[in-house]
Amino acid sequence: MGLIELGAAPTAAPHQGQLQLQRLLADLFRAHAKPLQRYFRRRGHGADDAQDLVQDVFVRLARCDLELITARPGCMVYRLAHFVSVDSRRRSQLQRRIGLAPWDSLGDIEVDDALPSPEQRLVWRQTIAGAVAAIERLPPKGGRAYWLYRVDELSQREIADIQGVSLKTVEKQIAASAGRFRAMLAIRENEAA
Repeated sequence: MGLIELGAAPTAAPHQGQLQLQRLLADLFRAHAKPLQRYFRRRGHGADDAQDLVQDVFVRLARCDLELITARPGCMVYRLAHFVSVDSRRRSQLQRRIGLAPWDSLGDIEVDDALPSPEQRLVWRQTIAGAVAAIERLPPKGGRAYWLYRVDELSQREIADIQGVSLKTVEKQIAASAGRFRAMLAIRENEAA
């Protein structure tokens, strides 16, 4: 199993950021491929599946911003590994429920496989769309800081390092953005009622 080739088409000269990302991904792959396989095996995935899941981690990692990866590369790798494991388990459950795959090596794990109704999924989509729209209306720097803090779950120190500002500035941006965000959601809820 090798690392997926990333970057532009062979005829195009790769961008400096792409080269840096490729080198970082190659280094991370060398350092984390075997430990990630063990990580997935400990979580009940088969050996063949573990290799595929490692590949999935690096595909997702390749789609991330270089700044986010370089802030805490090992943390990013294992955070994505957690998401890949959960997604794989959910996919397996769905396949079993509709008869596409036999029971796999998950053993006796009991999981509630009740899916939300189409109406509930619509409500969730609308809620998420409203929250994303509210975040997009925040001032650019404060909105990005708020997104990194709440969605990407980075620490305020990490955000300060990424944005090249002081920790106090990030704290103020997040606090101001959180207040604006709550106000926008309250207005949206009142309009919907």
